[in-house]
Amino acid sequence: MKKIFLALSFVALTMCTTSCSQTKSKTNTETVNVEVTEYNDSITITPAENEERELKDGFAYGFVENVTKTYGKEESAMIKAFTCYMEKLKNGDIESCKKYFDHDMFLYFKKLAQQEGEVINMDDLVEGMSSGIKGMNEQLTRSEMQLKFSLACLERRINYGDYIFIIFSNTMNIIDKDNLPVHLIPFETTVGISKDKGQNWVFVGLEDDSFPSIYADVYPQEVIDAIMNY
Repeated sequence: MKKIFLALSFVALTMCTTSCSQTKSKTNTETVNVEVTEYNDSITITPAENEERELKDGFAYGFVENVTKTYGKEESAMIKAFTCYMEKLKNGDIESCKKYFDHDMFLYFKKLAQQEGEVINMDDLVEGMSSGIKGMNEQLTRSEMQLKFSLACLERRINYGDYIFIIFSNTMNIIDKDNLPVHLIPFETTVGISKDKGQNWVFVGLEDDSFPSIYADVYPQEVIDAIMNY
């Protein structure tokens, strides 16, 4: 079970670079109809007033702001869903978190567990994800610090039939008791997946390149290539 949770932590939790550039569309009509749109977005970081202290690796000064650009209804719904998901994870609300966890990914990890003679369910996986974030938040709260999530930058959108995939950058901000903000680096890359034209969303991390293996039997290769930006 521990190995499954460790693998999952790299795939499903999601937290690019300092900018996402160019706006363009392209359609692949040779095998499947895949439309890719790149957003013309940039990341906004509000500087910290005091940057004298040397930070540990993996942290940088400044507060990473959430995206403020006005998007279409699908993007707005995705941003709202991700914000809700992160808050539910932080609070340990397992039942609410399950609606944002992709069932196809659950089936993949369930199969892996079965191959090792183990049995897992959705609650196990979601609780394994939530416990780390919830524990971090509780520890920070005891130290009079705050944990705030940031969806920093939309990168690209892929349309495939009723499916919409939106790839974005996200991170965590930590604010100490003196109101000094730092954030985690590098940013994480996540894909929001809607299977019903943007009404409902689930989220999968893209940090360790395991997405192609997990979804090889779910989506055409052209879709996977577009998501991974191959």
